[in-house]
Formats: sequence, C-alpha cells, structure tokens
Amino acid sequence: MKTFDNRLRHVRWALILIAAAAALASVPIPASAYVLQTSACSTGQKWNTSSPVKVRLLGDSVLDYLNTRGGGSSLADLVRLDADIKAVIALFNAIPGSSLELVLESGITGDSDLGAPGSENYGGQTIVVGFTSTGAGTSGPEAWMSPNPADGCTRTRAHISFRKDFNWIFGPPDSNDVDGRAFYTAAQPNKIGSALPRTFGGILTHEMGHAVGLAHPDDSYAVMAQNFRTWFRGPNHILKTRLLPDDTAGILALYLKAGVPRPLDVSATATWYKSAEQQFDTCTTQIAQVDAAARAVSQATGLPIGADFPAENIFKGEFADLFQALATAQDALRACEDAKNAMQLAYCKVSSRGDSWADRVKGDTVFCAVNTAGTSYPRVSQKVCPSGDIQLRYSLNNHTSLKDVLVKSQVWFSKDKQLNVRDGSDTQSPDIRQFTVKAADCATIGNNFRLPGSISSGETLYVFVRAITYDVKTGANLFDNDIEPWNNATMMRHSITVDSSVCR
Repeated sequence: MKTFDNRLRHVRWALILIAAAAALASVPIPASAYVLQTSACSTGQKWNTSSPVKVRLLGDSVLDYLNTRGGGSSLADLVRLDADIKAVIALFNAIPGSSLELVLESGITGDSDLGAPGSENYGGQTIVVGFTSTGAGTSGPEAWMSPNPADGCTRTRAHISFRKDFNWIFGPPDSNDVDGRAFYTAAQPNKIGSALPRTFGGILTHEMGHAVGLAHPDDSYAVMAQNFRTWFRGPNHILKTRLLPDDTAGILALYLKAGVPRPLDVSATATWYKSAEQQFDTCTTQIAQVDAAARAVSQATGLPIGADFPAENIFKGEFADLFQALATAQDALRACEDAKNAMQLAYCKVSSRGDSWADRVKGDTVFCAVNTAGTSYPRVSQKVCPSGDIQLRYSLNNHTSLKDVLVKSQVWFSKDKQLNVRDGSDTQSPDIRQFTVKAADCATIGNNFRLPGSISSGETLYVFVRAITYDVKTGANLFDNDIEPWNNATMMRHSITVDSSVCR
C-alpha cells in the first residue's frame, strides 16, 4: 500500500526500519505523526483547490478484472464498487475546514489496464481508479502520482491501481459481525481462489490519502499507516471506514481553508489498537531478516538507502535473487505482524464486569474481560445483574490539532439501535469518566459503568458511548448545544440482557 510501491521500490524499507529517522529528516514532523508527501516544496505536494478534483473509474479495467475473477462481470459487484468509490469521496469531502473537494465524474472506456500517469494521461485535475495486470510490476494497490509537476508542489494527475490477480471484495461486509470473517488479512490481498479476500473500499481510502498528498505516518494509529485495518464498527454494527485524527490532521495541514479556524472534531469509536510499546518485542526475527536482505540489496547495487528504481527492472538482471529475497522477507514480516495482532483493531462485546481485561491475541476473542479465581463478580457474559456494572472498551479521537480537550464519556442504554438523548426514552449510566485527549491524538480506554437503577430485569439493551468535550483550562462545554455532533457517539458491539438470576 506504499506510494509508488512495487517489489523493487519496497527497498525503501528505510521508512519502516533502520533509516526511518533519516528518511523523514527532511520532513517537518508536527505534533501529530502524519507525514506529507513532498517534492521540491516544503509544505507538501497538493492539488489546486480552486476547482474540484475529478475522480474517474477506468471502466474496461473493472470488467476485465471481474472476468479474470472467474465469474464474469457482475452487476452486483459493479454497484458495490461504485458505492465504495462514492463512500471514499464522501469521507474526504466531510473533513470540516478542508478546501479539498473530490467529485465523481464519468467513467473512462477503451483501456483495460491502468498504467502510471506518466504513460497514460486522462486529463489534468484527475484521479483515475482502475485495475492493472500483474505485469505492471506492482505488489498490490498503489497510488501513482504525475511525474514532475511544473512547480514541484501542485498535483495534476494521479492513478490508483489494484492488482487483477487479487481477490477484492466490494461493498460492506455481508455480515454485521466480523468474527470469523476475512476482513483482517495480511498486508496484501490473497490471490484469486483464496478464501481470504481484502476489502476494496478500505484500501481505496488508504490509497486516496496518498493521491491527495499524505505519506505513511510516523505512528500506527492512522488509516495511512501501512498494514492498518480501516474498518470500524458504526451504528447497527455496520462496519465502515473512518479517517482517524492523524489522517484528518494531515489533510488540514494541506487544505485548511484560508481564514478558517481549525474545527473541533472529537469522535468515539468502538475499537482500540495495540500501542507501540506493546508491539516492541514483536517479530524481531523477521525484522532482522528484512534488515539483512535490504542491506544486501543496497550493498550489491551501490544505490543509496531509499532510492527509487525503474519499475521495468523488477526481478530482472543480476540482482533478481536479492530483490526476491527482500520481498520474501517482507512478506514473512507482514504475516508475523498479523499473527501477533500488530496494528490490529479488536472488538470486544460489552459484558458484565470482570476483574481485569484480556488481550485478544491471548485467546479471548469474545468478551475481552476476565475473572480471576475466587472473584466476587459473576461469570463474564452479556447477562448483567440489575444495577450491576458493565465493562467496555472504546477510543476517543481528537481529529484536529486545534487544542487538547477534556472529554467526558457518557454511556447510554437503549431498547433499539438508535440513540435518543432528548426525550427520556433512553437511559444514561450515573457514571461519567473523563480523559484529556491531546490535539490530533487518541485515547484508548477500558471502563466500567453502572446500569441505572430504573432498568428492570428482563430488558435487552443496546449500549452507546457518547463523548462530550470541555475546555481543559476553564471546564467550559465546547459544544454550542446538546445536539450531538455527527460522530461523537457510537454503539458498542452487541446488546446486553439485564437478568436478576446472575446476581450474587
């Protein structure tokens, strides 16, 4: 998923391993971890926003991919693919304060294989999305930028290509639950015929970030991070893609409207991730193997670390074996990271309170809460004693670099899948938890909340987390009114049942 990413250009292992600091030294690292793609300009390469940026689909390449897939062209797949592209466009257009506007224009016919914009020109101010054959030298999805813009800073063309021999899934998951589903696979999709596909919409979101000017960040918790999973659980358990604080901070660094203050935007998501500290001792053998293979390539070719290589030379010539060894080592590292849950989003069911939290990779794939021997708490489950405690995990996300904010977390209980905080039909826990969330950052949280005493045994309820923001210094509520912002509440995974038979 790396810009200009191919097996040979992936020699730019410096962005991941040994030379990370050197590779990023020329890029000012802000308080957040986002990295802007640069050329001759220090402010990051971006599009001219005096007019919308057109997004066009290379239609014949899609039909050719669907035929390659084995089932012929499918109207359902085309409809879902179209919906994915529209959803990604809407995601980038919805960033408050951004001057970037993407518009979906008519498709392109007459070409069944998308190449780089340096060899195929479909007009300026245009991002083309399509599919490419394995012979194009790609190792997976990529965003290709127009070479050498006139002023070094203004983008004119970009292509986002997807391999035809990978098994892509279009549209949202067919199930509302991710357990056992294949939306968290290795860094690259499996080839056609495999049981482990990869979602088109999630990857398109990452690649669109490259197309509009973002590079891979210096942190894990961002859609722009390599290997990061992009699906989040939304209302009614529907999985959807969201941009995270680091992503939106990068977009606003490029496209903040003149004279417009950075907007406050805090979201709650029913997910969290393993921190860098938790991942520190993960996959050390595989990292060492990639390190050694990359050094061998650099020493044999005499080219500097992080150098670009012509795509047509991939796996050809006297260094082919070295390039193949590097690619194999990198594949092994990706597989290890997945197996160790590195950068993996986890979804735990809301449950009765346990003594402590369990790490999902250690075997608890359902509730993520545990009881020790002799505990005074009932067995962890979705049955909860009236007026008892529940455990849940979630993230609070500050999507801008505007300011640190004090966030007070509320938990609400509803008999349906819609949160209503105004007419008394839904009930709030008496507990309030508060956290300071730094600018362009997130807080990953596990909390206990009491059920309100008004909830009776026998009721089945959905659980919502709602984030209310306050000024850290003055304590003033930063919302103008009590109408909830579009993303400051989220429904947690599954429902709970209040049951007096589990009381102790």
